[in-house]
Order: sequence, then structure tokens, then C-alpha cells
Amino acid sequence: MPDDVCWQMGPETVTNLAPQQISMDIALIGSSADTPRRAIIHEVQRKAGKADLERISYSWPEYVTSIRRRFQCPTTIMAMCPTPSIARRVRTPMKTGHPGFDLTVLAYSPEDLKPIIDTASAREWPEWVLLSSPAHADVEGPPVLEAVAAALQVTDEEKREKYYDYVLARLTDAARHTLETIMKSDTYRPQSDWGRRLWSEGEAHGKAEGEAEGRAKGVLAVLRSRGIEVPSEAADRITACTDLRVLDVWLDKVALVERVEELFD
Repeated sequence: MPDDVCWQMGPETVTNLAPQQISMDIALIGSSADTPRRAIIHEVQRKAGKADLERISYSWPEYVTSIRRRFQCPTTIMAMCPTPSIARRVRTPMKTGHPGFDLTVLAYSPEDLKPIIDTASAREWPEWVLLSSPAHADVEGPPVLEAVAAALQVTDEEKREKYYDYVLARLTDAARHTLETIMKSDTYRPQSDWGRRLWSEGEAHGKAEGEAEGRAKGVLAVLRSRGIEVPSEAADRITACTDLRVLDVWLDKVALVERVEELFD
């Protein structure tokens, strides 16, 4: 106990002055013969700054004790975190001040979830696939991304586009390109309105990319046939351009310029 505090008698009973609603992300109650047997609280914790950890160190123990008291069954609290480092901080025991009465949250990140790499299991556990795949795509390769495509096929259509965006935003460039290729392939020709729209957009995008590549090659060919030096930086700029209108302007100018820099003026 600290030595620098002044002690006085406190109340023997504590009354809530007003009803207070506790808001948890998810609470699951497992029952048998109408009797609660196990409760699981699941939170999503995106940040682990000092203020965040202090806030949950007071509220989350209350979640556990409140659910345990109401349903009178063992209660566990879990938390999904976006990164392993945040999960590690959230797993730090929350000290209540009473010996042995500290709360250790079962915090995890997508890296902690086992990857699903077969399409049958992906259709059975689509949410697991979509949550875990960005963390494992680079190591496991195409099988994880094929599982994503299979999982999206059985996902509710109103959620499908959001889930797809969620996965794409968290993949590396190489994995994102592989997934987009899989989603636009004949193997996964879609049946839903969302999927058909994505597939059509992919076809149109691929066609535009092909046209852009052909026009860029034409610009470079004319420059070199005229003996105009094309530095690597300029060549990269031309080949990287996907704007057909810009490429058409360059094609119009390429027979007239004396230096490659004049194309860009």
C-alpha cells in the first residue's frame, strides 16, 4: 500500500445514481438446456496509445464482471487489433489493484489467424478468410488469394464490395495484382450484379491498358527511328502513361519534336 495517502471510512453500500448502459461490440452467450454456460465478449481495438489503454483498463474489466454477474457463467473477453504491435499492447495485464485480480485480454491480429488456402473451407468460413488473407498473402501466395475469391462468392452482396476493398487496401502491390487477375479470370466468372460489374470493369481496364501500351510503344519507336535520344526517365514516363488522351497528343507531336522533352511541354 502507498505510504503517502490519507485513509478514511468509505460507504458500505454503493448505489448507482442513474442507470448506466454498457456498450460492448459483441457479446455471445453459449447456453445448454436454457442455462448459460459460457460468455464471450469481443471488442475491436484499433489504437493502443496511453489514453486508449487507460480507458479500456477501466471499462473492459467492468464488461467482464457485468456479463458474468448477469448470466452467472465464466466470461472471456477478446479483442481484434489491426497489427501485432497493437495486439501485444492490449494484451498487457490490466491491473485492478487487487492481488490476482488483473485482466489479460485475449487480443489478436490477422497475423495470428491461420490462413485458409482451400476454396471449400473458404466458402464455409468467408469472414475468417477475408480477415486473415492480407497478413498471409505474400507468404502463402495465390492459394490464399484464390480462397479470397471463393469467400467473396458466398458473401452477402451488400457487404461484398466493402470486403473486397478491405482486402485490396491491405495487400502489397504484387498480391493486389494477383487477386485482381484472379477475380477477372474465367475461373471466377461472377454470377452476382457486383461481380459482373467488377468483371466488366476489369475487361474494360485491361483493354485500355493494352491500348495505352501499344500507343506508348509507338511513341518510343518514332523517337528512336528519328535518332532522338530517349533517357531512361523519359522512357519510363512514356511507358507508365495510361491516359489515352495524353498518349494521342504525344503521337501527334512525336514527328515534329527535336528533343524528347518537347513532348512533355
